[in-house]
Amino acid sequence: INQLGFEHLLVDVPSIDRYHDDGKMTNHHLFWSVDEGTSQLGKDSVRSKTISEMIFVPDQLSDGVYLLTIQVPAWKLDAAPSRPILFEMS
Repeated sequence: INQLGFEHLLVDVPSIDRYHDDGKMTNHHLFWSVDEGTSQLGKDSVRSKTISEMIFVPDQLSDGVYLLTIQVPAWKLDAAPSRPILFEMS
């Protein structure tokens, strides 16, 4: 995912990490380039990327090109609710 240049990851599962990973959050750390064993951003960490989990995509939504806007409150936390909205490009 990082090699493909994704900046915003939207998934319909509760977490991109395994349920039992002892709190390591390995996949989150890989996505943001956070050093293993730490929860601190480093000099190589990517601060502009986002992950939205537990999204709902209706079955009738067709494949295609969409414009995405992600509304996130300006909270200084390590997690915040988001409201991703898709606009179909014609």
